[in-house]
Amino acid sequence: YVYYNNLPFIETDVSGNFSYINSAYLKGGTADISFTKNFFNGLYTQAGYRLFQSTYAATKTVYNQSTIYGSVSYPLTDFLTLSCNYEGLIESTGNSQRLFIDISTRF
Repeated sequence: YVYYNNLPFIETDVSGNFSYINSAYLKGGTADISFTKNFFNGLYTQAGYRLFQSTYAATKTVYNQSTIYGSVSYPLTDFLTLSCNYEGLIESTGNSQRLFIDISTRF
């Protein structure tokens, strides 16, 4: 995991992550890069890309998945936050997308 605060010129935080898995049935890894930025009055944005590649041991089937994601959130009150999230999956078998809105609370 790598994190850099306040990237020059774009004043954005960036983080990267890599994980490797090696088990009896699966070998592969995940790589992720994410950019986050706080704007005025608590408006928070995030965008990123994730790559997952694996091979199933029993069948030698290779699986590749790319994910593009983003979110925007804004505090409505001290305890209530509204967010809008997008996730797009790119796979060899087809693509899918989802967009969802979330209202969360703290207590």
